[in-house]
Amino acid sequence: MRLICPNCGAQYEVPEDVIPQDGRDVQCSNCGDTWFQPSTQMMAEEAEARAATPPPATEAGSVDAAHTREDALQEPPQDAWPSAPEPEPAAAEEHWHEDPDAPAPGTPPAAPPEPEADPAPAKRRLDPEISRVLREEAMREEALRSGRDSLETQPELGLEDLPEDEAARRARQSEERVARMQGLDPAPQAHAAPLDRDRLDPQPGSRRGLLPNIEDVATNAPGETKPATPPPADAPAPPARKRGFSRGFLLVILLMALAILVYSNAAMIAESLPQADPYLSSYVAWVDQWRLWLDAQAQALAAE
Repeated sequence: MRLICPNCGAQYEVPEDVIPQDGRDVQCSNCGDTWFQPSTQMMAEEAEARAATPPPATEAGSVDAAHTREDALQEPPQDAWPSAPEPEPAAAEEHWHEDPDAPAPGTPPAAPPEPEADPAPAKRRLDPEISRVLREEAMREEALRSGRDSLETQPELGLEDLPEDEAARRARQSEERVARMQGLDPAPQAHAAPLDRDRLDPQPGSRRGLLPNIEDVATNAPGETKPATPPPADAPAPPARKRGFSRGFLLVILLMALAILVYSNAAMIAESLPQADPYLSSYVAWVDQWRLWLDAQAQALAAE
């Protein structure tokens, strides 16, 4: 027997003996809906009763009325009144007049009128304060631009052709002297280098920055270099470098040897110094413990 859920349409195949003769309420496991399920016998009795009952008269009448309406629609309609006579075309042509506004035959149709453009929106007036600020900015930019354009460059005024003053002449002579001491040719420098007005002191009395440093001249002069003097023969030799690593290594070796001697001669030292017996016994026990630990580690490594 097949059960169909009226809510979600889920189908279930169950034996017929699950539903009793009087029917029962069942619940869908998919959506949880509950409905009354009649038994197979109840459904058969209901089908027999429906087949034995004749159709009602109202249904038959409605069917006949529907057939009658279809037949009426299929029949062609009959004219109840005679049709009016059609007017003669000659009479219509007698009353025809040419439209003066109509275009001549053969002329192209006129273009449709263009839509009127929307009126321009009214301009918003600028705030007077904002316009004043903008005007001031424009004036400032124009002033800066005019000042930048009016800047002129002046060519050389022939300063090299001017006669040298006393300070420039002394400066040139000192430079030539230094170049001569260094073994250079002062002539090209004197004629090629232009007159530098920035190096001259504005005050004629102070010429400290014009002359070169005497120490630099003495150091760079090639003819005045003195050879280095050798040290005297009886000078003491510099002390040897201390070798801290060697001394530390020797100290560790000595301490290890002393510890081994104390361990091996502990009984003899205890007889000579009975007061040191407890310290020697603890020291020997500590060394024995370390020996046993090393022995165990060595055996473990050998076993691997």
